[in-house]
Amino acid sequence: MSDIPIRRAAAVLGGFVVGAGMFSIAGLMPSLTIELDVSDAEVAQLLTVFGLTCAIVLPFIGRVDPRRLLPIGLAVLTIGNGFSVFVDHFFLLLAGRIVLAVGAACVVRAGGRGLAGGTAFGAVLGAPLAAVIADQAGYRAVFVLLAVLAAIGVADALLGVPGPTIDRHPISDPQVLLAAGLKVIFRAGVLAAFTLFTTVLAAVGGMHGPAVGALFLAFGLGAVVGALVARGRGARAALLASVATSAAFAAALPLAHGSVAGVAAVLTLWGASAGAADASMRGLIADPVLDETAGFLGVGLSGVVGGAVLGTAGPAALPQVAAALSAVVLITAAIGLASSFRGEGHRGPGALSTGSQDAR
Repeated sequence: MSDIPIRRAAAVLGGFVVGAGMFSIAGLMPSLTIELDVSDAEVAQLLTVFGLTCAIVLPFIGRVDPRRLLPIGLAVLTIGNGFSVFVDHFFLLLAGRIVLAVGAACVVRAGGRGLAGGTAFGAVLGAPLAAVIADQAGYRAVFVLLAVLAAIGVADALLGVPGPTIDRHPISDPQVLLAAGLKVIFRAGVLAAFTLFTTVLAAVGGMHGPAVGALFLAFGLGAVVGALVARGRGARAALLASVATSAAFAAALPLAHGSVAGVAAVLTLWGASAGAADASMRGLIADPVLDETAGFLGVGLSGVVGGAVLGTAGPAALPQVAAALSAVVLITAAIGLASSFRGEGHRGPGALSTGSQDAR
């Protein structure tokens, strides 16, 4: 095997561990609340800590030798997941998420061919796979699996040749910053509902048990398809259309109450719209690091939004809050983004989409 395929395997594994690790919390929600004796809102803060730490670390790790970022990131992910296997207190698990976030930031900043596909695959399978594994072997088994995959990635990364680093672009257009801000708001709303889907689907859809895992998968697959469809289209037009449909499907979720097929259809279409919107915003943001930072900031704020809504209005309100925040993004984008704005940008690994275009 040549060096380049080995390096690509490391990037794929790194992307998968990042994507699956981030969204496994949604699938682990029932197990964590029972075994750690915490509320759903508290578990959502695991995503908050992870996302905010990534957003803080990501802009600064460019000073690290780019040839070492991928193996360092994978090693930190191995340590963080391994640590999470043995902790039996919620606050220690929070500390583990900080470690995992640092590793994830290194992997994302390293880039590399295969990272996008690995991240997308992990994002789609993270929640349903975690739910199945936790049901059969306990939530710790999920961290064992992720630690093993990250450790294999370390070996591959050390054997491979360094990949190209991410090129940064000057941030001078205020509309680029506006697009980044819209990404933060949009992700915060959508992922607030997604992270708490187990509770949300029980409240608004009457769904429980194994069906929830399949519904997680429906949303994730829809997001991948939506992101692929949005590629190559006018970013502003695609953004307006996809955010509008995302708001509509989020608001429509309670209408499918009691029907597994109906809920699955709505979630698939909501996921497709959200994935397309996320990809469109990525196309409007010229700087790859700004794009990733905004994305992780949205991930972090989703836990805050989800916990606040859960504690005040209840889980049934989360889809409506996601719809309302999408409406804010839609109105702001329609007014604030000039019709001639066509930033090509990069295609960085995203939580709601297929992620980055592989680094060349």
